[in-house]
Amino acid sequence: MVESKSKSRSTIIPVFYGVKPSELRWTRAKSGVYGRSLCLLEGKKTFDGRPRHDPSTIEKWRNALSEAADIKSLDYETYNRYLAVP
Repeated sequence: MVESKSKSRSTIIPVFYGVKPSELRWTRAKSGVYGRSLCLLEGKKTFDGRPRHDPSTIEKWRNALSEAADIKSLDYETYNRYLAVP
């Protein structure tokens, strides 16, 4: 999504459902669901001991999550509370 945005100059409006954008910004730390998950992926090996995922691919995922979190977006919980107000 983020790669496509930069190539085609498209507009992206992320909708964060059940996750706060701040959780996506800090994926290098071992805190937060996404940070821990990416650290686990970095440590996974194939049966012959090679990394299961290329480190550059994981880095692209980290950067894409962080970039998506920085885009002006719609927080689903806030939007729902806004609609519920009479």
